Amino acid sequence: MSVTDTSIDDAPQEGQDTPDPEFDSDQALAKIKKLNSENRSLRARLKEAQEALEAAKNQEPETPATDPETEAKLRAAELRALRAEVALEKQLPPVLAKSLAGDDREALESHADELLELVSTVRDAPPATKPVSDLKPATKPADSGDAEDPLMASVKDLIGLRSD
Repeated sequence: MSVTDTSIDDAPQEGQDTPDPEFDSDQALAKIKKLNSENRSLRARLKEAQEALEAAKNQEPETPATDPETEAKLRAAELRALRAEVALEKQLPPVLAKSLAGDDREALESHADELLELVSTVRDAPPATKPVSDLKPATKPADSGDAEDPLMASVKDLIGLRSD
């Protein structure tokens, strides 16, 4: 499936489980919309970085090419474009795309894979809940069958169901 392919096959394939009965389609749709939005912003950033890179390459040098400041700017633009490209290819969220570290494509891809693995590990981890041992019932059981809950009695009085 390519990055630009947005089709989703809803029918379960042979060998796949049926959809989870607790699946929340609204939540899934919201997440898809958020990821699509992040994807659009990454594409825009990639395009801007590539345009800046092309402009820097096509621009007539006003100073000699050995100028360290010009070389540093060119290298920074190339690295930004490469970082955005790798983030888009790996479908890395923009928040994590900013933190990609490396000086070449292989290093950036390796770091992106590490970040994605870390994010998936955190998402797949069970919630850290501590069992509560001192739970008490919400209502106390009546000792005798004749005793009525005062709250229920007042509700019955209000709606006229009480037959005293």
